[in-house]
Amino acid sequence: MADIKSIISLISTIVKDEPTKEEVIYLGECSITGHKDFFEDGIFIDLLSFESFSLKFLKCNYNRLSKLSSEGKNHRFYLNIKKKKNLLENIEKKVITNLNINAEGGFNENKVYEYEWEYSVYDIETGLYIKLEDLDESVQKICKGIINHKNEVKKDNINKWVNDIKESKYAKDLVQLEGIKIKNENIHCAVCKSTKNIWLNLSDGYIGCGRKIFNYGGGCLNNEEGAALKHFYESGKKYPLVVKIGTITKDGEADVFSYADDENDSVIDPYIGGAFKKFRYKYYEFRKNRNNNF
Repeated sequence: MADIKSIISLISTIVKDEPTKEEVIYLGECSITGHKDFFEDGIFIDLLSFESFSLKFLKCNYNRLSKLSSEGKNHRFYLNIKKKKNLLENIEKKVITNLNINAEGGFNENKVYEYEWEYSVYDIETGLYIKLEDLDESVQKICKGIINHKNEVKKDNINKWVNDIKESKYAKDLVQLEGIKIKNENIHCAVCKSTKNIWLNLSDGYIGCGRKIFNYGGGCLNNEEGAALKHFYESGKKYPLVVKIGTITKDGEADVFSYADDENDSVIDPYIGGAFKKFRYKYYEFRKNRNNNF
């Protein structure tokens, strides 16, 4: 059995630095898949790089780093964050006679749930979870710095694992079909009508669900491959760029993905504002979605 004291000592030897204010830390979800902190295993934040992972991708990340260099094995310790939702007792039940919120006889915004968080440090080598209070003060301070971290600039939330998201070679001279107009009532998947995890094709205006991710989710509500990806293949792979509805900012930045065989990755499209202008739609009105499967 692993010696807890020696592991705690090793953590103090390896983990030295608190996150800077420029760091972007995904405290509530995996930076790769969107796996949430309230899922069974919670979220794991690398105590060296401050990247966040689900348990599955944590193991992939550790194996990847270990193969790159001997120092990769130092990435064995992670802050584990679990969020639990508890139903409050003694909730007042009443008959609703008014459909307004916080009006007499209407709905009220009193809390029905309360949340509690569990924190520990996870050692991927031994599978042990160590309570924060059992760690040295220096490591406790670093963990608390992560827990209380505020991301200064939301738009800088770039997936660090990707490391260098490049401009798509298809962005500048992107083909856009004529006569495409996007209306509010059409902002849903063309196949399953879902309004979550939907992507807009920047060439022909097609809107469909993101691709399926093995053992995670995604795809259309009918459990088939995401309509956005299927449309790319069905249209002869001519229109590769799609943008995630709900990620576009007023500055014209967004989550853009290229389905092209020679890219097949997250990309930057600095011309996206012009693309939306041609669709005759205010792109910032798309900022209303969640989840993120390409």
